[in-house]
Amino acid sequence: MESVSIAKSTIMAAGFALAACGAQAETLTISKQFSSTFGPYGHKIMELSDAGTKIDADVGAFALTGGSLGDFVAFCLDIDHWLKLPNTYEATEDSAGYVPYTSSPLSLERKSLVQKLFDTAYATLDLTKDDQSVGFQLALWEVINESDGRVALGQFDISSGDFKANGYNAGEVFADNLLANIDGPVSKRYKLTFLESGLDQTGAQLSQNLVTATPVPLPAAGFLLLGAFGGLAAVGRGKRKQSND
Repeated sequence: MESVSIAKSTIMAAGFALAACGAQAETLTISKQFSSTFGPYGHKIMELSDAGTKIDADVGAFALTGGSLGDFVAFCLDIDHWLKLPNTYEATEDSAGYVPYTSSPLSLERKSLVQKLFDTAYATLDLTKDDQSVGFQLALWEVINESDGRVALGQFDISSGDFKANGYNAGEVFADNLLANIDGPVSKRYKLTFLESGLDQTGAQLSQNLVTATPVPLPAAGFLLLGAFGGLAAVGRGKRKQSND
């Protein structure tokens, strides 16, 4: 038993190490799907405040396209830069231990909160509605930009703290509801792809850093298990029919 346990631990550790080192980046040119960056998705102009610095921004999901990603929905993870398209991005799928963005790294803790928001809420959203598109984007900014102390305590509030937003109450309320349920049940699991903006000749960032998500398919083993359950159910029905006959 001990040797099996040690072997299993070694295999698991090796797996995590490979996953951490296995993040593959792909260079893509990203542009808009439509004349508007937001396409069919809801958005509103709001005042954002990050540690006292205030800006006015149009907030909501982006309708973008580029390379192997095709047409996709993206969200901003970077309120320090403006979205400028078309532009070059490095697209990297998330893996264990991977820290997104080299210019301003996203900690593993903050990355896990981004993952939780997608897994608990994204599948339920109607992004054509202003409050839901805006609210999800605000919630992402809150978990990334709020102070360490408030994040550690789970004190998320769009109207207070280091990160604040105002100007569209329905979006603020929706964001707060998403954040209140961030530790709730998973509605669907998603694979995140982080899009890091390229740099100009001076080393300045060209555009915003973004994130997009795709549903994680049920593993083949899961389909086999479901098939096995279906087979057992059929056998059970057959036995009941024979006994009735």
